[in-house]
Amino acid sequence: MLAQIYWRLGYEAGWVQQLMLNNNISWATYEDLLGFHCNAHPNNFVLLPPVSDEVNKVFILANNGKSEHPLATDSFLAPLDFDMAYYISDLDQSFPTKKEDWMNVEKNSLVLALAGDKSLNSGATGFAELDETYIMLKWALRYRMILTANSRIS
Repeated sequence: MLAQIYWRLGYEAGWVQQLMLNNNISWATYEDLLGFHCNAHPNNFVLLPPVSDEVNKVFILANNGKSEHPLATDSFLAPLDFDMAYYISDLDQSFPTKKEDWMNVEKNSLVLALAGDKSLNSGATGFAELDETYIMLKWALRYRMILTANSRIS
């Protein structure tokens, strides 16, 4: 069960990243006077609560049966932090020489962060120290998540 959860988290994280790239959207990868910034990291996702059948029925009734509740899916994750997002094509005018480099960083940052790279995020990392007994399990689960996320991002 735990391996399936890690697979699912990797799948959804990779799916979100690829969806954004397919739609020409950067999650905010850029360089400024403060250094390099990229929002493609795990703490820009939230876990979605399950939507009960009752809540979904009320939502459907309120919308005259036209749609289900937007969270009435099987998704575990929703992305956040789009305040600095931009269209990748805008880089052609502003930073034409940086476009390829920045998009390579964005494609790889999420996978690196899922792998445990603590340098990719200046915010809360949420890393916990594990007893040595669980190190192999930690890396096996993380590897499964990374492979799955990476398979979604082309």
